[in-house]
Amino acid sequence: MAVSLSKNAFSLARSKTANSFRSFGVTSTSANQIVRQHRRDTSARTLSTHPGQSSSHFDVQPFSPYPVAGGTTFSRAGLMGRYNLAFGHLADRGDLIQCLQLAAQMKAQGIKPDVLTYNCLIRACGREALAKQAAAIFEDMLAVGLQPERETFHSLFKAHSQEYSSVLLSLWKKMLEAEIIPNAMSYEILIAHLTKEDNLEMALTILTEMEKRDLSPSTETAESIVLLAAKQGNPRLALDLTTSYETVSVRPLSTATWVQVLASCAEYLFGEGVDVTWRKTVKDLNVIPDEGLCLDILHTCGRNGMPALASEVLSVLTEQKIPLGEHHFSPLLEALCHRGLVKDAFLAIMRMDAVGITPTMETTYPLFKYIIEDAERLETACNHLEDLQQEVKTPFHVAAFNCVIRASISLGDLQRAIGLYNSLSEFKVKPNVDTYNLLLGGCIATTHRELGDKLLLEMKEAHVLPDARTYERLIILCLTQTNYEDAFFYLEEMKEQKMIPSLNIYESLIRKCVTMGDTRYKLAVEESTSPCRPSSTPEERAKSLQTTRDNPQNPTGTVSTSTNDLSSLIANLRHTPAQIT
Repeated sequence: MAVSLSKNAFSLARSKTANSFRSFGVTSTSANQIVRQHRRDTSARTLSTHPGQSSSHFDVQPFSPYPVAGGTTFSRAGLMGRYNLAFGHLADRGDLIQCLQLAAQMKAQGIKPDVLTYNCLIRACGREALAKQAAAIFEDMLAVGLQPERETFHSLFKAHSQEYSSVLLSLWKKMLEAEIIPNAMSYEILIAHLTKEDNLEMALTILTEMEKRDLSPSTETAESIVLLAAKQGNPRLALDLTTSYETVSVRPLSTATWVQVLASCAEYLFGEGVDVTWRKTVKDLNVIPDEGLCLDILHTCGRNGMPALASEVLSVLTEQKIPLGEHHFSPLLEALCHRGLVKDAFLAIMRMDAVGITPTMETTYPLFKYIIEDAERLETACNHLEDLQQEVKTPFHVAAFNCVIRASISLGDLQRAIGLYNSLSEFKVKPNVDTYNLLLGGCIATTHRELGDKLLLEMKEAHVLPDARTYERLIILCLTQTNYEDAFFYLEEMKEQKMIPSLNIYESLIRKCVTMGDTRYKLAVEESTSPCRPSSTPEERAKSLQTTRDNPQNPTGTVSTSTNDLSSLIANLRHTPAQIT
């Protein structure tokens, strides 16, 4: 069907016939009447002569003004109706080639095309998105003095469906200049094209103009704009469009559209939108969201302080028999802290422990952040722990106490932190390695070496194994003293335990040795920059491997950088006093 119907090509096709289209004329109204009458006659004649044949079958044959079956002779107007009927069937099939062949036959009989004829030709182009051919036919229509109708522009819009929206907007402007008032179908065709191009702003402009004409969009049109707004990260706009449409329309939007709006609100942490769309989809439409969507909703609840909705989401996950993990409860804890519900936050930690989930320091971080904002909140948190001891029979998890101990140390109240530590036995809670690491951090802040030694002894008696952070804090605590020989002892013990000393340890050792004039800083520099020393973190290992791949001739490039940094550090320390933290 590679037929060119540009203006020149269409003129060439017309030159193959005997006469011009412009030499005949029949009005659009009379043509439509003839078509309707002919359809009735043809249907009745077909059923009478061929009872078993479908009336929808139409075979294009050459037309003749001579008598046909039944003795009927068609006038020129009747032939016009027969041709337009044939054009209509061919246009519905998108068969432009046969339309042109039929047009040539029509010209040979000296019959002038009318508006209906041109509409059918343009509609045939629209079925195959033949923009240039449709434009050429439209220009020829104007050249013969025929005025286009609304249907003409609808077919033109469809023929230009693969073009940029600017082309359709220019056609839209021509339609308005021709004083053709667009109807609902006109707006919907244009909006469908704009949403297909992700042109949300212009689609909203056309929708507003449509509403000014008291025209209501169809459900499909409204859904296309809503989904585009949700896709482009405008959840509030998407929610406003859905609610406003369902307010004035008797037909609701599809369930899939509401779910997409819910997903967009959750993705962009729009709390109000999540609350509305959750109740619409889950409560009214009985939708069961998957785990991924529930996680996004939980994050939104945590960010916006919506503990009630977070609890509902956890219930939905439980009903689906999805195993709950720490990442499910963390947003609930954040939501509770956002509302200042410290007591409920402690209960949530206890609930996690009851279902077999181990809370970590990262889990309780939102509670820690809330407590350290005000010293009075620390006192309130301690009171809540005492109240829960009497109210709840469920045993506490040590993470709740670690959170309060951490807040006490952060606020400089080491005495309260030690008091909480000593009261753990009353709550039947055993300290873990995080408890001792936090207390050792408080000893570093107060340079209290004796308390650190006592905690280390109690840690061994409690059979709590130290980790890398424990050794790091012990080394740094020793470096706060004048006699820091034990720092090297703990460093060697750490390496014997197959633990990798962090760069922070070496930096603290180098600072202390340089400040005290201890030449052992050279050994610390050599060991920290040794190619045989593995990176202390996965990130450092990944960076080292990437450097080796990028520069095979210098596989120790990261070491050179560390050496330069440490050399610069040493040079600065010779002139400035060290501050060990």
